[in-house]
Amino acid sequence: MVHAFEEYGIYVSTTSACSSKADKPAGTLIAMGVEKSLAQTAVRISLDADNDMSQMEQFLTTFKNHL
Repeated sequence: MVHAFEEYGIYVSTTSACSSKADKPAGTLIAMGVEKSLAQTAVRISLDADNDMSQMEQFLTTFKNHL
């Protein structure tokens, strides 16, 4: 899924920057009560004040097309 987004200029991650080398689910998700099997497949998206609605719509369209 990460590479599918890259083809559209959308960059997401499967881990936080501080744990990118670890082969385990995000501790934050586990602490939130997310099941380990689901947490291991999570994709992290980061947004900031420069993102606009058209970029969000592009993300959602790409996401729906690659489910």
